[in-house]
Amino acid sequence: MRKTQLKNAGAVGKKAFKKSEKRDCSQILLVHWWFEDARKKRFPASQERSIDEQKTALLYEAARRNPIVQKAWVDGYTSHCVAWQPFIAKVLDTIKKPWSELCDTDVAGRVVAERSYFLNEFPYLIPPRGYSFFPTILKLAKGSKGQEKDGLNASHNRAMNAAVRILNPPSVDNIEGVELSFLNTLRQLKEQGFTILALDTKTQEARREAISKIKTLPTTYRKQDIELETSFLENGQVVINEVVKKRLRKDILVEEKKFDYYALCLELAKLDEGEIENSDFVSRIVLGS
Repeated sequence: MRKTQLKNAGAVGKKAFKKSEKRDCSQILLVHWWFEDARKKRFPASQERSIDEQKTALLYEAARRNPIVQKAWVDGYTSHCVAWQPFIAKVLDTIKKPWSELCDTDVAGRVVAERSYFLNEFPYLIPPRGYSFFPTILKLAKGSKGQEKDGLNASHNRAMNAAVRILNPPSVDNIEGVELSFLNTLRQLKEQGFTILALDTKTQEARREAISKIKTLPTTYRKQDIELETSFLENGQVVINEVVKKRLRKDILVEEKKFDYYALCLELAKLDEGEIENSDFVSRIVLGS
């Protein structure tokens, strides 16, 4: 790939390593950790990974096999040098490691947060074209215990946070024209007590979680209904509080491609072994935001 092609794909800044350091794609370890018996392509009888981890892991593996990502790494780019979405950009930093070797602490016990980074970033990424990677909401079985209920609450909060983003107008003023007019409109809405949100309405599931999230948002007030009151503590510290001077008084896209963990594992394995020339899943990776 030419430099201009990489630049158009979102690469910015300088390369991150010295010219004497050579990289090539053979250094990227491609192992099929998802097979209990790699030779027979046999899956383990039980899968301990959650659906969300299955999606995260395979997206990570597909990104490692993406030609543009590989080329960027060979050319010396790191996550800080590309204008890609954070999940895909971070793959550049750990591309040599398969998912099974990612860890959150190194041999010296220092926190490196490799696997946890991708798991935490998963709900906010742009998924491969045609796939829906909306966080899975757990369901409780009868007789569930406290720990399982905690897991349900965690998955519910994860889904709600993925379905709703709260937008705060920036304070910059060095813009003009249409951009300034749009920014002023957002500021006016904020002053009128509106909460500015970005909602995921692509699926019924996302809509439900968005509504649930909205119900948890705190009450907002107009700017003119809020006054600042200053009080002085005994130690001389000044405290400024906001005081409300007013009585305190809801076209769906269907998922084009079904996420089939086992089928995609086989597809990536066939790609590595040369049984197929291209992977549809790998080709659907979205680099930029």
